[in-house]
Parts: sequence; structure tokens; C-alpha cells
Amino acid sequence: MIDRDPEFEFEIEAGKLNYPGQFVVRRYRGPSRFSNTLLIRNVNRAGMTLRALRKSFSSILQKFKLVYAGESEDGFLEHYSRVVEELAKAVPDVEEGHEP
Repeated sequence: MIDRDPEFEFEIEAGKLNYPGQFVVRRYRGPSRFSNTLLIRNVNRAGMTLRALRKSFSSILQKFKLVYAGESEDGFLEHYSRVVEELAKAVPDVEEGHEP
């Protein structure tokens, strides 16, 4: 039986990309075939996930804000979104094919 663990709880916000963390499963083998152990953790790899999403799904990131939905406090994605918004306001739109 598995007890409820706050490490695996997360919130979902409508209209946003909710990142709850990554579930990492490791199997440790004991001295006999009957003494195996599984370790399951929820790790926050928001920076790595953001980089992968920007590379493969940038159009989705332009439409939806990525937010950390995990149990612990994490201001990285909020800070990143704020900086991107500030840069977008500071840099004027450039017509395609024309230098600023």
C-alpha cells in the first residue's frame, strides 16, 4: 500500500502548461533476487524541461505560460516568464527581412 505523499501532489491551473516535476524511478538490486527496492522521487528539472520545450514545442510556449505545479515553492519559471515579457516589450517588432 502506498500512503499519500505531498511530494507527488500538484496543482493544475487552467489555460497554462503545468509542470509538476519529473518522476524518477530507480531500482536497487539487493544481494538476492528477492531483495530489490524501488525508489520513486519527484524532481524539479524545470530549466531542462524548459530548454527541451523551447527546442521542440516553441509554438506551444508562445501560447501558454509554463508554471511549476509541484509541491515546493519555485520561482524560476515565474522569473523566466517575467523576463521574457519585459524583453518582448523592450524590443520593437522587426518586419521580416528588415534590420532594426
